Amino acid sequence: MNLKVFIRHYKINCRPDKENEFDWFENQPSLESAVIYAAEAKDENGKRYSHQRRIKTIPIKNAKAELLENFEKLKNADSFHSLWLLIGHLIKPINGIGELYIYDTALRIGAFLKFHPEKVYLHAGTRIGAKRLKIKNSNEDWIELSELPKDFQKLPMNEVEDILCIYKDDFLNEEIDSAKSCANDLKIKKKAC
Repeated sequence: MNLKVFIRHYKINCRPDKENEFDWFENQPSLESAVIYAAEAKDENGKRYSHQRRIKTIPIKNAKAELLENFEKLKNADSFHSLWLLIGHLIKPINGIGELYIYDTALRIGAFLKFHPEKVYLHAGTRIGAKRLKIKNSNEDWIELSELPKDFQKLPMNEVEDILCIYKDDFLNEEIDSAKSCANDLKIKKKAC
């Protein structure tokens, strides 16, 4: 399978929105502000991000309270991995909070702290994508850079996570191969990034 097709489609159609999201979190006036918006899963317009729209209000409020109560611990994280582990430890026990919320929250707070994933962190969607591409360790919590296909190793790990999730169903489409041009690329339907 030619992963370059998916990478090209992602760069054109999804990367700009993701960069805007990270810029917005990176430029929050304080870590506390970044934690609040990340925990609420809200964008600059006060709207909830699509990944978290199905989560009920109470789990989000409980996660926000837990994160703010442990603000000093968040402040002392020294890498994306330590931040992700800490956030998972704090809020995974909250009923209604799942792996994707934990990852997205860590990614958004990490943007403010200038932490970037150095591994691909798995949740339901990325796990399916990784299995369909037969990536080693796709049943674990993360995939190391060295375990990824070469085309993915050149990308930021958060973009690999996005691609695995967004295009997981398209990985089954055998018609997408290296013979396709960028213009044809995409019998891949318009994706919600």
